[in-house]
Amino acid sequence: MFQLYKDLKIWYWVLIVIIAIPIAVYGAISEKIEFILLAMIVPFFVVIGVCIVASKRIQELNKIRENNCNIAQYYTALNELRLNCKNAKNLNILNMNIAVAFLDMGRYSDAFNILMGINPITFGKGAFGVKGRGVYYNNLSYAYIGLGDLESAEKVLVNLKQCIDDPKLQKMEKEKNLLFDIYTSKKVILQIETGDFEGAEQILLMLLEKSRSNLWQVCTSYYLARVYLHKGDTEKAKRYIDFAMQYGGDTVYKSELAKMIQQN
Repeated sequence: MFQLYKDLKIWYWVLIVIIAIPIAVYGAISEKIEFILLAMIVPFFVVIGVCIVASKRIQELNKIRENNCNIAQYYTALNELRLNCKNAKNLNILNMNIAVAFLDMGRYSDAFNILMGINPITFGKGAFGVKGRGVYYNNLSYAYIGLGDLESAEKVLVNLKQCIDDPKLQKMEKEKNLLFDIYTSKKVILQIETGDFEGAEQILLMLLEKSRSNLWQVCTSYYLARVYLHKGDTEKAKRYIDFAMQYGGDTVYKSELAKMIQQN
């Protein structure tokens, strides 16, 4: 993970040079095996340290998207990391997140093109691989929805449901619940886009109660506003429109609502 950051890669080698190598040299000269063993262990602790720093940076980066809804800043930061990334696995993860940023901005064709360049098999065979594929199918289904290809979106959601039902996720309750919630959200969004609003209000309100982030609330509020406008309940619609407009940052949800307000 730390390999995403050029400065952390430099710090890794600096710490190895100033700590591990001198210990190894001293151990060899003094013929003390314990120092040689210590020198062999040091790199592991260095890796742990720089990975912790990298993890905190990624958490802060995710907050820019999820809490601040500042998608352009999130995309720019990811793109800078991608330019320096040489590791194929990390590159896949970065491309997935860049596709997510495009979805958040309403750039569905760009998101689709990136997702088509990712082979979901590369996420691995274990539980985390299943989770990765589930997130991938979620993103791909939303790209199809944004492009108006609802039939393909529905087919992709079948793949997402298969990931949720995969036995490998049985012991990963948190991850399984997350996949189920995003599956439910895409199913109801797909339903709304087909013009069927039956039962959508209850599902969206349930999802709103589970709100995992500000962005989740903004997205759900956008679709709730559409449901209430369809019902002719402008008072309830306004409540969710106001929320999304205030906290939506530069998301597609805010821009779409702004267009609706302008048209009315």
